[in-house]
Amino acid sequence: MGNPISEMREKLGLTPSKFSILMGVNQAEISKLEHGYASRLSPRILERLYSLGFDAGEVLKVYRAWREEKAKEIEESIKDRLEMMR
Repeated sequence: MGNPISEMREKLGLTPSKFSILMGVNQAEISKLEHGYASRLSPRILERLYSLGFDAGEVLKVYRAWREEKAKEIEESIKDRLEMMR
């Protein structure tokens, strides 16, 4: 599963800079979302997605699932490293 924000931006053919303008936020916020550093989508982004015809609730649901998957991958990686150190 890929990051839904990155995938949406790429499908629209937009750079992160242009996507941030479209969403009405700064590029740093888009970067945080695309790298999984943001724990939630801002209300402004959700409103913009909805106004563009996206199912904002579904995007939010998929983003949360993607972040959870990433967290599990990191946890497994840490467990593997700790096991190798024993």
